[in-house]
Amino acid sequence: MPVGGIAVALLLGTSALLEVPVSWAVLAAGFSGTALVYGVDRVLTTSPEDAINRPDRRWWVRTHRNRLWIEMGLLLGVVGVSLPLLRPGALLVSAALGLVVGLHLLPGDRWGRPLQKIPLLKPVAVAGAWAAGSTLVPLVDGGGTMRFGVFALGGYRMLFILPNVLLADWADREGDAAVGLAVWTPGESLYALRLTSTVLLTGGIVGAVVAVHSYGAPTLLLVDVLGVIAMLGATWRLRPWHSPAQAFMLDLIVAWPLVPWLVHQWGVL
Repeated sequence: MPVGGIAVALLLGTSALLEVPVSWAVLAAGFSGTALVYGVDRVLTTSPEDAINRPDRRWWVRTHRNRLWIEMGLLLGVVGVSLPLLRPGALLVSAALGLVVGLHLLPGDRWGRPLQKIPLLKPVAVAGAWAAGSTLVPLVDGGGTMRFGVFALGGYRMLFILPNVLLADWADREGDAAVGLAVWTPGESLYALRLTSTVLLTGGIVGAVVAVHSYGAPTLLLVDVLGVIAMLGATWRLRPWHSPAQAFMLDLIVAWPLVPWLVHQWGVL
């Protein structure tokens, strides 16, 4: 459920930066759809690598399965009610994102997990889906204009989210390798991962600052970039594989775009 809240925060952040209205249908679909996907992936499907990567979660799911099915049913109901209220363009974007989700959720025993056949493909696809969905869905549904700045914001969002996904995959590398899945950094170190994340996030910070001072991007983007700086610090300080609390903290940083939205609502910038 918290992952659905993070999706809402990103949608609201886009609404503020692009100055487009965001409907309750978009927020409801974003929350319920994201929570449903992560629920199916983490809770209702059994992956052999989870016996190594997430043994506690596997045990918890077995003892709460009936309750979880009810929650998934409620989320599916919200998706069914909210999706028809979206504009056709937003539905088209959602369908394209659904294709990526479908590839990720395909059963490994029958289809071989196509997104995990090649190192780095899965984290790039996941981060790209988050960035595209959080940028394009509110823009298209809100009647905004497709322009270069929209794609720049999508790329900036991807640079912000990708280190989080890379660290999550790093935490799962032992179990993934044990069942023959592609490890995203074969033979590389945690230091290399953090250095890669630093390059990605620094690119996002520099790009945002240049956009504000040279191309007339909204000053609100400077508030948004504080979240990127927080993610930069977290990639060096947090160890999500050590405790669920640290993993949650890393996810929580992705919800930072809620802060620029609040600043915008208060009329500060």
